[in-house]
Amino acid sequence: MNQSVTSGICQRATASIKYGLAIMCLLLSFQSKAHTSDSTTITVSWDMNSGELRDVLRLQNIEYFNVAFSDTSLRGKHFKLISKEYRNGKLIATRDFFTQTGYPAAFMFDKDSASFTFNVLARQPKKKQTHFMFQFDRVGLNPKYKSKNTDLYSLRDATGSLDKPVQVPLYTAFPLLVYSLPYVDPQNPDLYQYCALTKDSVPPSEWGQKYGVKHYIVFEMEITD
Repeated sequence: MNQSVTSGICQRATASIKYGLAIMCLLLSFQSKAHTSDSTTITVSWDMNSGELRDVLRLQNIEYFNVAFSDTSLRGKHFKLISKEYRNGKLIATRDFFTQTGYPAAFMFDKDSASFTFNVLARQPKKKQTHFMFQFDRVGLNPKYKSKNTDLYSLRDATGSLDKPVQVPLYTAFPLLVYSLPYVDPQNPDLYQYCALTKDSVPPSEWGQKYGVKHYIVFEMEITD
């Protein structure tokens, strides 16, 4: 075979090998990033299958949220649920439900499914008391808190989901839900604002000082190994 032809074939073969190696390295890089991801997606919504049930909850003044994850990398991971209660701009109480229950298996993402959901309900049976229910697959939590003598409290999504998936961090606590009194603008004292608390991305821990909210409870979640 002509030497120049042989040289051309070798050069093309070498280029093909280099190209293949480059593609392989790129795929391995993507795969590595997927395994070391530091975030996942969450959807917080009011969605429920039964319209009749929705009407019953409204009649009883019960607020409802569904929290959903769909991520295969979460299989077998644990999560923590922590509440932080603020009065007059100060943190007055913290509860770690993961520790208090003594049942770590209840706070685990399903090992056999990519999807994981739970429901959260809140109601005020009395004006000075609020009951919550966190219903997971393996356990239900029913924390109670003293509230002010008003029915202006509202349970709100703190992730900014608005029924659409949003990114939340792994291995770092993030606000999940907030049960709060409204923000009252001194220039519009008859207008109770709830969405204003989250629209400026002000951390919930600062709502008391910035917006003058007298009482609220932040439920944080942290996904761990």
